Amino acid sequence: MSATPWPNQLRSLFSKILIFFMFIYTVGLTCSMAGMELGSNACFIFFLLVAVFDRFSPKKLIEWHTLGVEFPVLLIIAAATAGLLMNPATADFLFAIGSLRNLILFFFIAYSFQILKNLNAVFITFLVCATIVSIYAIWQ
Repeated sequence: MSATPWPNQLRSLFSKILIFFMFIYTVGLTCSMAGMELGSNACFIFFLLVAVFDRFSPKKLIEWHTLGVEFPVLLIIAAATAGLLMNPATADFLFAIGSLRNLILFFFIAYSFQILKNLNAVFITFLVCATIVSIYAIWQ
């Protein structure tokens, strides 16, 4: 039996899966809207799992800090919610407010960069995909 406690093993496993979905998200940013949605939602779920198991670990992987835009984003969400409640859109309330979920996902992706230690790999992947997509767009 290994000496590593099970929360650390699960945190390590979920961290590796999170890193995989960070790369899926990076490729999806330039290539596919569905890939971007899949990657961002999977990053959110696996970041929450890593954060839960990180609380049980003696050596913390995630450092919680403010990003500096929490209050304005909360005001935007509150104003959009109040506006939709006072003047309801023709669509369903959850459908109308659903586009604001991307603001929340950006926070979790920003915190996920702490787990991914090599940011250069993500940026190189993004630049390569963006170059390929732009060459293809010009060729079309």
